[in-house]
Amino acid sequence: MSKQLFLLRTLLLTLLVIVGVNAWGETKTYSIDFESSTDIYTDWTFTNITCPANDITAHSGTYCGKTGGKQTASIVTKEKVAYPAVLTCYVSKQSDNTTASNWYIQVSTDGTTWTEVKTQSATSMTQGTWVEFTANLSAYTDVYVRVYYGSSTAVRNIDDLTLTTNSGSNPYLELAESSIDFGIVTKGSSASKTLKATVANVSEATVAISGDGASAFSVDKTTLTETGDITVSANTLNAGWYNATLTLSADGTTSVTTSLSMLNVKGIVTMSAASDADIKFVSGSSSSTYAIWAASDPLTANGITLSGTKNSSTSYSYYDGTQVKFYKGNSIVLTPATGTTIFKVEIDRITTKTDNSGTINCVGLTASDGNTTTNTNVYTGNATSAVTFTASDQSRFTAIRVYYDDGAPTTATITLNAACNYGNCVYGTYSNASAWVVPEDLRVSEIAVNDGNLTMEYYTEGDVVPANTGVMVAALQDNGSYSYTINLTSEPGTSKLEDNNRLMGTGGVAITAEQMAAANTDCIFYRLTMHNGTEIGYWWGAADGAAFALAANKAYLAVPKTAAAKLSGLWISDDVSAINAVSATETDDAPAYNLAGQRVCSDAKGIVIKNGRKYINK
Repeated sequence: MSKQLFLLRTLLLTLLVIVGVNAWGETKTYSIDFESSTDIYTDWTFTNITCPANDITAHSGTYCGKTGGKQTASIVTKEKVAYPAVLTCYVSKQSDNTTASNWYIQVSTDGTTWTEVKTQSATSMTQGTWVEFTANLSAYTDVYVRVYYGSSTAVRNIDDLTLTTNSGSNPYLELAESSIDFGIVTKGSSASKTLKATVANVSEATVAISGDGASAFSVDKTTLTETGDITVSANTLNAGWYNATLTLSADGTTSVTTSLSMLNVKGIVTMSAASDADIKFVSGSSSSTYAIWAASDPLTANGITLSGTKNSSTSYSYYDGTQVKFYKGNSIVLTPATGTTIFKVEIDRITTKTDNSGTINCVGLTASDGNTTTNTNVYTGNATSAVTFTASDQSRFTAIRVYYDDGAPTTATITLNAACNYGNCVYGTYSNASAWVVPEDLRVSEIAVNDGNLTMEYYTEGDVVPANTGVMVAALQDNGSYSYTINLTSEPGTSKLEDNNRLMGTGGVAITAEQMAAANTDCIFYRLTMHNGTEIGYWWGAADGAAFALAANKAYLAVPKTAAAKLSGLWISDDVSAINAVSATETDDAPAYNLAGQRVCSDAKGIVIKNGRKYINK
């Protein structure tokens, strides 16, 4: 832009300012063209900025400003600006010094403490090339405005600075990030990021998420009345690529947006020499087969099979103890099991290799799923069949990561038997081969045995119950179907009682009596049931407390014989709102006592205490 055009623009803005006065305040345009010495720009204070300078070609006109080799430099408004709008300038560098340094646009209410609004690296720009540096300041009122440079003695340059203001009534919205990428998120878990939203001169701004992937994202606020932070979360039970748009809108101004993205997967299959790798590389030589560098060929982990092919005229690829030496024409084949999808593959390539021939570049591997081909050592897509990486020349790599989903269910259903009730609650037991999240409408507990009594330890809503953990579940009676949907998760969860939990889960498979007995030696076994149709509790599931067969996704109580003695049952004594313990009841030949504590016959007349309960014999 020529200096004449810059001056014309400034003149037009000034004309607009003259007529732009209203009850909210006066608008004004501040500008510096750096064609003269600093003392003619009376609205500004200059520190370590000199002009006019022509050491490099100016952005426009003949001259520009420069820092003059000082470590810091600044240009500050002499007075507070009531309603700043947009500051724009152009920055460059005269010396090619690479010491880290930056330009900043800042504001301050007192001229001492400064808030950074925008930052521009002074190191990364190309010598002699001008970069536009701009920031919208409409969110601030009654502040000093400063352009600041620091902290290197390398000479930097500035030109054509303009600061516009508004009347104080202009609505303004801004989102700090144009995009948020959550990266890889595993199914059942969540990720959150904070997004700053600037809201000025509007009564209310609306926050909304739209797009094909909107269901995978959420926000903690749907409206804003002032500048603040929005917490954006990514969480879904369905694997795949997700993209959506967050929009901040208000009446009287243009909406602003931030794009959202994530990849949701079941897990990652790792392949390397690391001890914890799912598929471990083993040292070998070029005269061997792929079984040397990948332990065996093929090898499968979590539904992903690794195999390799060799060009007939080249050597076998192999792991040499440091890296996989991958030869021209050889291929890696990653095949998902039926129902499994590969979404992404990353290969950690070594870019150069050194041998007797010297140092040479190592080519990238070309990936293909039969439809899409990439050349970046990374595959992205939705492959339900093999993904093949091929070397066009010698290559080297150290690890492979495969992001996948196995198509397993993400939810399950807990169904309680309405007949199994006490007080105002319905009871049941449950276990799942996957970890799961406790829902809002169920009380979930583990059970320990202490001195003949059962004590419960409760989970709370949102807790994760570990896979295969036996629990008791309870729900308030509401004459409903008593079916509850739970979310499965890849998070491990934490048992409330750990080894002291005496509820044993069957997980996803039914078990036989023999399997139950083998898993819990020297125990007496109890099933949750209604005793005589009136008392709910844990009672022998077979004669004399022997093991019994039990369906999948259930739990049974296994109590060491030393703790159970002759107990044939343990009943639940309170409803879900006040449940604290489970009391023990002994066999029918338990001793009886009168109110004085004297042992009496079971059929003695009057009030008799037996198994901790009072009976009236007439």
